[in-house]
Amino acid sequence: MKRVFTLLLCVLLAAMPLVGCTGESGQLDADKIRIALVCREGMDYNVSRYQKGMEMALGEYEGPYQVTVETHGLDTMDFEGSMEMIESLADDPDITAVVTMQDYEVINAAARVMNDSGKALFAVQGYYDETVQEGYNTFFPFSLNAEHLGYAIGLYAFEAGARRVGCIHSGTEFELDEIVGFGRAMTMVNQADNETDTGYIELGSSLSEPFGSVEFSQEMATWKALGIDTAYVPYYRSLWGADILCAVRNAQPDMRLLTCFTLGSQATVDMLEDIEGAVMPAFYPVDQSAEYKEWAKRYEEKYGETPENEAVQGYDIANLVIENYDGDNKRLADNLRKNAGNAAGIAGNIVPDLLQGLSEPDYDVENPYDYEYLMVKDGKLVHTEP
Repeated sequence: MKRVFTLLLCVLLAAMPLVGCTGESGQLDADKIRIALVCREGMDYNVSRYQKGMEMALGEYEGPYQVTVETHGLDTMDFEGSMEMIESLADDPDITAVVTMQDYEVINAAARVMNDSGKALFAVQGYYDETVQEGYNTFFPFSLNAEHLGYAIGLYAFEAGARRVGCIHSGTEFELDEIVGFGRAMTMVNQADNETDTGYIELGSSLSEPFGSVEFSQEMATWKALGIDTAYVPYYRSLWGADILCAVRNAQPDMRLLTCFTLGSQATVDMLEDIEGAVMPAFYPVDQSAEYKEWAKRYEEKYGETPENEAVQGYDIANLVIENYDGDNKRLADNLRKNAGNAAGIAGNIVPDLLQGLSEPDYDVENPYDYEYLMVKDGKLVHTEP
Protein backbone atom coordinates (compact mmCIF):
# COMPACT_ATOMS: atom_id res chain seq x y z
CA MET A 1 0.00 0.00 0.00
CA LYS A 2 2.84 2.35 0.88
CA ARG A 3 4.44 1.68 -2.50
CA VAL A 4 1.17 2.46 -4.34
CA PHE A 5 0.74 5.73 -2.39
CA THR A 6 4.30 6.77 -3.18
CA LEU A 7 3.77 6.05 -6.86
CA LEU A 8 0.56 8.08 -6.92
CA LEU A 9 2.29 10.97 -5.15
CA CYS A 10 5.08 10.98 -7.74
CA VAL A 11 2.54 11.04 -10.56
CA LEU A 12 0.69 13.96 -8.95
CA LEU A 13 3.90 15.93 -8.41
CA ALA A 14 4.95 15.36 -12.00
CA ALA A 15 1.59 16.62 -13.22
CA MET A 16 1.51 19.75 -11.04
CA PRO A 17 3.21 22.10 -13.58
CA LEU A 18 0.41 21.24 -16.01
CA VAL A 19 -2.34 22.29 -13.63
CA GLY A 20 -3.81 25.67 -14.59
CA CYS A 21 -1.90 27.78 -17.15
CA THR A 22 1.47 28.25 -15.49
CA GLY A 23 4.44 27.13 -17.60
CA GLU A 24 8.16 26.97 -16.97
CA SER A 25 8.45 30.72 -17.40
CA GLY A 26 5.96 31.34 -14.60
CA GLN A 27 3.48 32.94 -17.01
CA LEU A 28 0.03 32.62 -15.45
CA ASP A 29 -2.20 32.93 -18.50
CA ALA A 30 -1.00 32.09 -21.99
CA ASP A 31 -4.18 33.57 -23.46
CA LYS A 32 -3.31 37.11 -22.35
CA ILE A 33 -1.01 39.58 -24.07
CA ARG A 34 0.07 42.53 -21.92
CA ILE A 35 1.96 45.39 -23.57
CA ALA A 36 3.62 47.89 -21.23
CA LEU A 37 4.13 51.47 -22.44
CA VAL A 38 7.00 52.92 -20.40
CA CYS A 39 7.92 56.59 -20.19
CA ARG A 40 9.09 59.22 -17.71
CA GLU A 41 7.46 62.17 -16.03
CA GLY A 42 6.17 64.85 -18.40
CA MET A 43 5.43 62.62 -21.40
CA ASP A 44 1.65 62.56 -21.10
CA TYR A 45 1.02 63.87 -24.62
CA ASN A 46 3.47 61.47 -26.23
CA VAL A 47 2.05 58.46 -24.42
CA SER A 48 -1.49 59.33 -25.48
CA ARG A 49 -0.50 59.10 -29.17
CA TYR A 50 0.86 55.58 -28.74
CA GLN A 51 -2.13 54.55 -26.67
CA LYS A 52 -4.57 55.58 -29.38
CA GLY A 53 -2.70 53.71 -32.10
CA MET A 54 -2.44 50.59 -29.98
CA GLU A 55 -6.07 50.78 -28.89
CA MET A 56 -7.09 50.96 -32.53
CA ALA A 57 -5.11 47.80 -33.29
CA LEU A 58 -6.66 46.04 -30.31
CA GLY A 59 -10.14 47.10 -31.37
CA GLU A 60 -9.63 45.53 -34.78
CA TYR A 61 -8.17 42.30 -33.42
CA GLU A 62 -10.52 39.32 -33.52
CA GLY A 63 -8.16 36.52 -32.48
CA PRO A 64 -8.16 34.21 -29.47
CA TYR A 65 -5.98 36.27 -27.13
CA GLN A 66 -7.01 38.95 -24.66
CA VAL A 67 -4.76 41.94 -25.38
CA THR A 68 -4.25 44.94 -23.10
CA VAL A 69 -2.01 48.02 -23.02
CA GLU A 70 -0.89 49.62 -19.77
CA THR A 71 1.16 52.73 -19.03
CA HIS A 72 4.01 53.03 -16.54
CA GLY A 73 6.29 55.89 -15.53
CA LEU A 74 4.31 59.13 -15.83
CA ASP A 75 5.30 59.87 -12.22
CA THR A 76 8.93 58.71 -12.61
CA MET A 77 11.78 61.12 -13.29
CA ASP A 78 15.15 59.90 -12.01
CA PHE A 79 17.33 57.01 -13.15
CA GLU A 80 16.88 54.96 -9.98
CA GLY A 81 13.10 55.15 -10.08
CA SER A 82 13.07 54.30 -13.77
CA MET A 83 15.23 51.24 -13.25
CA GLU A 84 13.10 50.01 -10.35
CA MET A 85 10.12 50.14 -12.68
CA ILE A 86 12.03 48.35 -15.45
CA GLU A 87 13.16 45.58 -13.10
CA SER A 88 9.60 45.14 -11.85
CA LEU A 89 8.32 44.73 -15.41
CA ALA A 90 11.18 42.38 -16.28
CA ASP A 91 10.34 40.21 -13.27
CA ASP A 92 6.63 40.08 -14.10
CA PRO A 93 6.19 36.89 -16.17
CA ASP A 94 2.85 38.09 -17.53
CA ILE A 95 4.23 41.20 -19.27
CA THR A 96 4.55 40.24 -22.93
CA ALA A 97 6.46 43.22 -24.35
CA VAL A 98 7.74 46.60 -23.19
CA VAL A 99 7.66 49.73 -25.36
CA THR A 100 9.97 52.42 -24.01
CA MET A 101 10.42 56.14 -24.63
CA GLN A 102 12.63 56.70 -21.60
CA ASP A 103 15.94 58.54 -21.39
CA TYR A 104 18.66 56.83 -23.40
CA GLU A 105 20.78 56.06 -20.33
CA VAL A 106 17.82 54.18 -18.88
CA ILE A 107 17.19 52.35 -22.15
CA ASN A 108 20.84 51.32 -22.27
CA ALA A 109 20.55 49.67 -18.85
CA ALA A 110 17.01 48.39 -19.45
CA ALA A 111 18.06 46.52 -22.60
CA ARG A 112 20.36 44.28 -20.57
CA VAL A 113 17.76 43.69 -17.84
CA MET A 114 15.05 42.80 -20.35
CA ASN A 115 17.41 40.57 -22.30
CA ASP A 116 18.29 38.67 -19.13
CA SER A 117 14.57 38.10 -18.52
CA GLY A 118 13.86 37.15 -22.14
CA LYS A 119 11.40 39.99 -22.63
CA ALA A 120 11.00 41.97 -25.89
CA LEU A 121 11.87 45.66 -25.54
CA PHE A 122 11.04 48.22 -28.24
CA ALA A 123 12.85 51.61 -28.13
CA VAL A 124 10.59 53.90 -30.13
CA GLN A 125 12.10 57.38 -29.82
CA GLY A 126 15.83 56.94 -30.10
CA TYR A 127 18.58 55.04 -28.31
CA TYR A 128 22.35 54.93 -28.10
CA ASP A 129 24.17 53.04 -30.84
CA GLU A 130 26.24 51.34 -28.16
CA THR A 131 23.05 49.69 -26.89
CA VAL A 132 22.43 48.17 -30.31
CA GLN A 133 26.05 47.06 -30.57
CA GLU A 134 25.64 44.91 -27.45
CA GLY A 135 23.64 42.52 -29.63
CA TYR A 136 20.82 41.86 -27.17
CA ASN A 137 18.40 39.37 -28.70
CA THR A 138 15.31 40.93 -27.12
CA PHE A 139 16.17 44.58 -27.85
CA PHE A 140 14.46 46.15 -30.87
CA PRO A 141 15.60 49.69 -31.80
CA PHE A 142 12.35 50.72 -33.46
CA SER A 143 13.12 54.20 -34.77
CA LEU A 144 15.82 55.95 -36.76
CA ASN A 145 19.08 56.41 -34.89
CA ALA A 146 20.83 59.73 -34.27
CA GLU A 147 23.07 59.65 -37.33
CA HIS A 148 20.16 58.90 -39.67
CA LEU A 149 18.16 61.76 -38.13
CA GLY A 150 21.03 64.21 -38.53
CA TYR A 151 21.75 63.10 -42.08
CA ALA A 152 18.06 63.36 -42.99
CA ILE A 153 17.68 66.94 -41.80
CA GLY A 154 21.02 67.85 -43.39
CA LEU A 155 19.68 66.76 -46.77
CA TYR A 156 16.50 68.72 -46.13
CA ALA A 157 18.47 71.83 -45.17
CA PHE A 158 20.25 71.91 -48.50
CA GLU A 159 17.10 71.27 -50.53
CA ALA A 160 15.31 74.03 -48.58
CA GLY A 161 17.98 76.54 -49.55
CA ALA A 162 20.04 76.69 -46.36
CA ARG A 163 23.59 77.82 -47.03
CA ARG A 164 24.98 78.93 -43.68
CA VAL A 165 23.79 77.09 -40.57
CA GLY A 166 24.03 77.91 -36.88
CA CYS A 167 23.65 75.05 -34.40
CA ILE A 168 22.54 75.04 -30.74
CA HIS A 169 22.50 71.83 -28.71
CA SER A 170 22.92 70.54 -25.16
CA GLY A 171 25.97 68.37 -25.83
CA THR A 172 24.48 64.93 -25.21
CA GLU A 173 25.88 61.88 -26.97
CA PHE A 174 22.73 61.51 -29.06
CA GLU A 175 22.81 65.13 -30.22
CA LEU A 176 26.50 64.95 -31.08
CA ASP A 177 25.80 61.89 -33.25
CA GLU A 178 23.02 63.84 -34.96
CA ILE A 179 25.44 66.66 -35.69
CA VAL A 180 27.89 64.14 -37.18
CA GLY A 181 25.16 62.96 -39.55
CA PHE A 182 24.24 66.55 -40.39
CA GLY A 183 27.88 67.38 -41.11
CA ARG A 184 28.30 64.37 -43.38
CA ALA A 185 25.18 65.38 -45.28
CA MET A 186 26.71 68.82 -45.85
CA THR A 187 29.96 67.22 -47.04
CA MET A 188 28.19 64.92 -49.48
CA VAL A 189 25.91 67.55 -51.01
CA ASN A 190 28.83 69.94 -51.34
CA GLN A 191 30.87 67.30 -53.16
CA ALA A 192 27.95 66.56 -55.46
CA ASP A 193 27.42 70.25 -56.14
CA ASN A 194 31.00 70.78 -57.23
CA GLU A 195 29.78 69.33 -60.50
CA THR A 196 26.50 71.27 -60.74
CA ASP A 197 27.48 74.52 -58.96
CA THR A 198 24.03 74.89 -57.38
CA GLY A 199 25.22 76.15 -54.01
CA TYR A 200 27.26 75.37 -50.92
CA ILE A 201 26.15 74.69 -47.35
CA GLU A 202 28.30 75.08 -44.24
CA LEU A 203 28.08 75.15 -40.45
CA GLY A 204 28.91 78.73 -39.57
CA SER A 205 28.70 78.71 -35.77
CA SER A 206 27.75 76.43 -32.88
CA LEU A 207 26.68 76.89 -29.26
CA SER A 208 26.49 74.10 -26.68
CA GLU A 209 25.26 73.99 -23.10
CA PRO A 210 25.92 75.21 -20.52
CA PHE A 211 25.04 78.74 -21.59
CA GLY A 212 22.88 81.56 -20.27
CA SER A 213 21.06 84.53 -21.72
CA VAL A 214 24.28 86.52 -22.17
CA GLU A 215 25.98 83.76 -24.17
CA PHE A 216 22.82 83.23 -26.20
CA SER A 217 22.59 86.93 -27.09
CA GLN A 218 26.25 86.91 -28.09
CA GLU A 219 25.63 83.89 -30.31
CA MET A 220 22.70 85.63 -32.00
CA ALA A 221 24.94 88.62 -32.71
CA THR A 222 27.54 86.26 -34.18
CA TRP A 223 24.93 84.64 -36.38
CA LYS A 224 23.82 88.01 -37.68
CA ALA A 225 27.40 89.03 -38.45
CA LEU A 226 28.10 85.74 -40.24
CA GLY A 227 24.89 85.80 -42.25
CA ILE A 228 23.48 82.63 -40.68
CA ASP A 229 20.22 81.84 -42.49
CA THR A 230 19.23 78.58 -40.79
CA ALA A 231 19.11 77.45 -37.15
CA TYR A 232 19.60 73.74 -36.44
CA VAL A 233 18.52 72.83 -32.90
CA PRO A 234 18.65 69.09 -32.14
CA TYR A 235 17.59 68.72 -28.51
CA TYR A 236 17.28 65.83 -26.11
CA ARG A 237 14.25 67.29 -24.34
CA SER A 238 11.47 68.68 -26.49
CA LEU A 239 10.42 71.40 -24.05
CA TRP A 240 13.94 72.81 -23.90
CA GLY A 241 14.35 72.57 -27.66
CA ALA A 242 11.07 74.35 -28.31
CA ASP A 243 12.02 77.07 -25.83
CA ILE A 244 15.32 77.71 -27.64
CA LEU A 245 13.60 77.76 -31.01
CA CYS A 246 11.19 80.37 -29.65
CA ALA A 247 14.13 82.46 -28.47
CA VAL A 248 15.81 82.20 -31.89
CA ARG A 249 12.55 83.19 -33.60
CA ASN A 250 12.21 86.21 -31.30
CA ALA A 251 15.81 87.28 -31.93
CA GLN A 252 15.77 86.69 -35.69
CA PRO A 253 12.20 86.34 -37.02
CA ASP A 254 13.24 85.41 -40.57
CA MET A 255 15.51 82.55 -39.52
CA ARG A 256 14.74 79.12 -41.00
CA LEU A 257 14.20 76.68 -38.10
CA LEU A 258 15.31 73.03 -38.22
CA THR A 259 15.20 70.79 -35.19
CA CYS A 260 14.84 67.23 -33.95
CA PHE A 261 12.75 66.12 -31.00
CA THR A 262 9.56 64.26 -30.20
CA LEU A 263 6.57 65.86 -28.53
CA GLY A 264 6.71 64.91 -24.87
CA SER A 265 4.22 66.98 -22.94
CA GLN A 266 1.26 69.21 -23.67
CA ALA A 267 3.46 72.12 -22.59
CA THR A 268 5.66 71.51 -25.64
CA VAL A 269 2.63 71.24 -27.91
CA ASP A 270 1.39 74.59 -26.62
CA MET A 271 4.66 76.21 -27.74
CA LEU A 272 4.42 74.99 -31.34
CA GLU A 273 2.36 77.94 -32.52
CA ASP A 274 5.37 80.16 -31.75
CA ILE A 275 7.69 78.17 -34.05
CA GLU A 276 5.42 77.92 -37.08
CA GLY A 277 7.27 76.49 -40.07
CA ALA A 278 9.96 74.64 -38.09
CA VAL A 279 10.89 71.31 -39.70
CA MET A 280 12.20 68.08 -38.21
CA PRO A 281 12.85 64.52 -39.42
CA ALA A 282 10.40 61.84 -38.30
CA PHE A 283 11.85 59.29 -35.88
CA TYR A 284 9.43 56.79 -37.44
CA PRO A 285 8.98 57.75 -41.11
CA VAL A 286 5.61 56.82 -42.54
CA ASP A 287 5.12 56.03 -46.21
CA GLN A 288 2.22 58.17 -47.46
CA SER A 289 0.73 55.19 -49.28
CA ALA A 290 -2.85 54.44 -50.21
CA GLU A 291 -2.92 51.92 -47.34
CA TYR A 292 -1.80 54.58 -44.87
CA LYS A 293 -4.32 57.12 -46.16
CA GLU A 294 -7.15 54.61 -45.80
CA TRP A 295 -5.99 53.79 -42.26
CA ALA A 296 -5.68 57.50 -41.42
CA LYS A 297 -9.27 58.03 -42.52
CA ARG A 298 -10.45 55.30 -40.14
CA TYR A 299 -8.34 56.81 -37.36
CA GLU A 300 -9.87 60.25 -37.92
CA GLU A 301 -13.36 58.77 -37.83
CA LYS A 302 -12.57 57.08 -34.52
CA TYR A 303 -10.69 59.86 -32.72
CA GLY A 304 -11.68 63.04 -34.55
CA GLU A 305 -8.07 64.02 -35.30
CA THR A 306 -5.32 63.39 -37.82
CA PRO A 307 -2.98 60.61 -36.64
CA GLU A 308 0.54 61.56 -35.67
CA ASN A 309 3.44 59.24 -36.44
CA GLU A 310 3.50 57.89 -32.89
CA ALA A 311 -0.03 56.56 -33.37
CA VAL A 312 1.09 54.72 -36.52
CA GLN A 313 4.10 53.36 -34.65
CA GLY A 314 1.95 52.18 -31.75
CA TYR A 315 -0.49 50.52 -34.14
CA ASP A 316 2.30 48.72 -35.99
CA ILE A 317 3.99 47.52 -32.79
CA ALA A 318 0.76 46.20 -31.29
CA ASN A 319 0.08 44.19 -34.43
CA LEU A 320 3.65 42.88 -34.54
CA VAL A 321 3.35 41.65 -30.96
CA ILE A 322 -0.02 40.02 -31.61
CA GLU A 323 1.10 38.38 -34.86
CA ASN A 324 4.27 36.93 -33.33
CA TYR A 325 2.88 35.81 -29.97
CA ASP A 326 2.48 32.03 -29.68
CA GLY A 327 1.39 31.64 -26.07
CA ASP A 328 4.79 32.13 -24.43
CA ASN A 329 6.08 35.64 -23.69
CA LYS A 330 9.68 34.47 -23.72
CA ARG A 331 9.45 33.25 -27.31
CA LEU A 332 8.20 36.58 -28.67
CA ALA A 333 11.64 38.07 -29.42
CA ASP A 334 12.77 34.95 -31.28
CA ASN A 335 9.55 34.93 -33.30
CA LEU A 336 9.95 38.61 -34.18
CA ARG A 337 13.47 37.99 -35.46
CA LYS A 338 12.49 34.85 -37.35
CA ASN A 339 9.66 36.65 -39.16
CA ALA A 340 11.36 40.05 -39.53
CA GLY A 341 11.87 39.77 -43.27
CA ASN A 342 8.15 39.31 -43.84
CA ALA A 343 7.02 41.92 -41.32
CA ALA A 344 4.62 44.59 -42.49
CA GLY A 345 2.93 47.65 -41.09
CA ILE A 346 1.02 50.78 -42.00
CA ALA A 347 4.29 52.77 -42.05
CA GLY A 348 5.70 50.70 -44.92
CA ASN A 349 9.30 49.55 -45.47
CA ILE A 350 10.58 51.01 -42.21
CA VAL A 351 8.94 48.11 -40.31
CA PRO A 352 11.00 45.20 -41.71
CA ASP A 353 14.05 47.46 -42.03
CA LEU A 354 14.05 48.23 -38.31
CA LEU A 355 13.31 44.66 -37.24
CA GLN A 356 16.18 43.34 -39.35
CA GLY A 357 18.54 46.10 -38.23
CA LEU A 358 18.63 49.35 -40.17
CA SER A 359 22.03 49.85 -41.77
CA GLU A 360 24.05 53.03 -41.40
CA PRO A 361 23.36 55.88 -43.84
CA ASP A 362 24.97 55.12 -47.19
CA TYR A 363 25.47 58.84 -47.88
CA ASP A 364 24.19 58.54 -51.42
CA VAL A 365 22.65 61.97 -51.94
CA GLU A 366 21.05 60.87 -55.19
CA ASN A 367 19.23 57.93 -53.61
CA PRO A 368 18.89 58.44 -49.83
CA TYR A 369 16.74 56.41 -47.47
CA ASP A 370 13.03 57.18 -47.62
CA TYR A 371 13.03 59.76 -44.83
CA GLU A 372 9.97 61.73 -43.80
CA TYR A 373 9.83 65.34 -42.66
CA LEU A 374 7.37 66.99 -40.31
CA MET A 375 6.57 70.70 -40.30
CA VAL A 376 4.93 72.74 -37.57
CA LYS A 377 1.70 74.07 -39.04
CA ASP A 378 -1.13 75.60 -37.03
CA GLY A 379 0.28 74.15 -33.82
CA LYS A 380 0.57 70.59 -35.19
CA LEU A 381 3.27 68.44 -36.77
CA VAL A 382 2.24 67.59 -40.33
CA HIS A 383 3.89 65.73 -43.19
CA THR A 384 5.87 67.92 -45.59
CA GLU A 385 8.05 67.33 -48.63
CA PRO A 386 11.64 68.62 -49.01
